[in-house]
Amino acid sequence: TVGGLTKEDIKTMFKDIVDAMREGFGTCLKEIKYMSERVEAVEKKVVTNPLPTRD
Repeated sequence: TVGGLTKEDIKTMFKDIVDAMREGFGTCLKEIKYMSERVEAVEKKVVTNPLPTRD
Protein backbone atom coordinates (compact mmCIF):
# COMPACT_ATOMS: atom_id res chain seq x y z
CA THR A 1 0.00 0.00 0.00
CA VAL A 2 1.01 3.60 -0.61
CA GLY A 3 -0.49 6.22 1.69
CA GLY A 4 -3.24 3.78 2.62
CA LEU A 5 -4.04 2.97 -1.03
CA THR A 6 -3.64 -0.48 -2.51
CA LYS A 7 -2.23 -1.15 -5.96
CA GLU A 8 -5.80 -1.88 -7.14
CA ASP A 9 -7.04 1.46 -5.72
CA ILE A 10 -4.33 3.30 -7.63
CA LYS A 11 -5.09 1.38 -10.85
CA THR A 12 -8.79 2.21 -10.49
CA MET A 13 -8.05 5.91 -9.91
CA PHE A 14 -5.80 6.08 -12.98
CA LYS A 15 -8.44 4.29 -15.05
CA ASP A 16 -11.06 6.81 -13.88
CA ILE A 17 -8.74 9.69 -14.80
CA VAL A 18 -8.06 8.21 -18.24
CA ASP A 19 -11.79 7.65 -18.82
CA ALA A 20 -12.55 11.27 -17.87
CA MET A 21 -9.79 12.55 -20.16
CA ARG A 22 -11.00 10.36 -23.02
CA GLU A 23 -14.56 11.64 -22.59
CA GLY A 24 -13.36 15.25 -22.43
CA PHE A 25 -11.23 14.79 -25.54
CA GLY A 26 -14.20 13.27 -27.39
CA THR A 27 -16.33 16.27 -26.45
CA CYS A 28 -13.56 18.57 -27.64
CA LEU A 29 -13.40 16.82 -31.01
CA LYS A 30 -17.18 17.09 -31.43
CA GLU A 31 -17.05 20.84 -30.69
CA ILE A 32 -14.18 21.37 -33.15
CA LYS A 33 -16.12 19.47 -35.83
CA TYR A 34 -19.24 21.55 -35.13
CA MET A 35 -17.28 24.81 -35.31
CA SER A 36 -15.60 23.85 -38.58
CA GLU A 37 -19.02 23.01 -40.07
CA ARG A 38 -20.33 26.42 -38.99
CA VAL A 39 -17.29 28.19 -40.50
CA GLU A 40 -17.85 26.26 -43.72
CA ALA A 41 -21.51 27.34 -43.79
CA VAL A 42 -20.54 30.98 -43.27
CA GLU A 43 -17.89 30.76 -46.00
CA LYS A 44 -20.48 29.39 -48.43
CA LYS A 45 -22.87 32.23 -47.58
CA VAL A 46 -20.15 34.83 -48.12
CA VAL A 47 -19.26 33.34 -51.51
CA THR A 48 -22.93 33.10 -52.57
CA ASN A 49 -23.98 36.51 -51.21
CA PRO A 50 -20.97 38.82 -51.24
CA LEU A 51 -21.35 42.26 -49.72
CA PRO A 52 -21.87 45.05 -52.23
CA THR A 53 -18.74 47.04 -52.97
CA ARG A 54 -18.51 50.80 -52.93
CA ASP A 55 -17.49 52.42 -56.18
